[in-house]
Amino acid sequence: MMVQGERGRPDYVHKAEMPDGFRGLHRYSDGMDDVTRIGEKYAYSVKEALCAADQRGGAAGFIVESVLGCGGLIVLPDGYLEAAYRHCREHGALCIADEVQVGFGRVGTHFWGFETQGVVPDIVTL
Repeated sequence: MMVQGERGRPDYVHKAEMPDGFRGLHRYSDGMDDVTRIGEKYAYSVKEALCAADQRGGAAGFIVESVLGCGGLIVLPDGYLEAAYRHCREHGALCIADEVQVGFGRVGTHFWGFETQGVVPDIVTL
């Protein structure tokens, strides 16, 4: 039910599945030998969103927190950003790493959260 004044997500905004390997659609406990397949499976949801955006002129960009702070402090599955960024670049969309909450050395091992995934975004939000 919509609250008065609330319109929900605009038609031009497409949402991908939250890549939660513990509580999401694809889980680490499903007996997969290669856990990077979970990241690739979730990244396929990004591809589906990009294909939906193509029906309306294409996607400008894909923005995701490098660790999902607002989503419950979810560490992205291995290989997720690599596959998601590949899909974005195939569709001409910019790859945007949201580092507002997790950047600046807060992940412990790297200065930026996206570095834990071995990728380089087009834009980093600070």
